[in-house]
Amino acid sequence: MLGRDGEVAWKTASDYDSNGILDCFAIEGKPDAVETIANAYVKLGRHREGVVGFAQCYLFDAQDIVTFGVTYLEKHFGTTPIVPPHEAVERSCEPSG
Repeated sequence: MLGRDGEVAWKTASDYDSNGILDCFAIEGKPDAVETIANAYVKLGRHREGVVGFAQCYLFDAQDIVTFGVTYLEKHFGTTPIVPPHEAVERSCEPSG
């Protein structure tokens, strides 16, 4: 990413998938979590869309879709408390609601 002065600025990002929800989307040939969230978000109509070049494009408010995405995944795919691997329970990857 570029900083204010145009120089490269390194930023650290964290992965907060501590409950394993995203594991359900790591299946070849199935929609991933990003596609699933984006499709659900578009259905709400809280985005803008139009054509850029020859491509149909969607513009999302970043904070809104992140908040929506977390809530959506937790609501539809449940949450599992953090447990050590040797105590992990099998979880369903089917939407729950």
